[in-house]
Amino acid sequence: MRSPPWAALLCLILVAIAGCEQPEPVVKPDSQSRELVVSSITLEPRDWQLSFDAYGHFESTEEITISVDFSGSVRKVHFREGQNVSAG
Repeated sequence: MRSPPWAALLCLILVAIAGCEQPEPVVKPDSQSRELVVSSITLEPRDWQLSFDAYGHFESTEEITISVDFSGSVRKVHFREGQNVSAG
């Protein structure tokens, strides 16, 4: 059994009317009554994470070529990873 075509139109109009609500009026606070909502959290100390893994994709706005002016091999590294070094 099919509904008459005007029934579908009536349902559409009722849904449209139900979706049209009047916005609530903006109430300006009095100079005497100022209520603020404040929330807070308690911070706990923890170890600082020096690095983190992140995965993603990026594109540069310019392209450059990096080349080496000399050839050779590294025989020894005189520092450890993360060690502070100075010139000289």
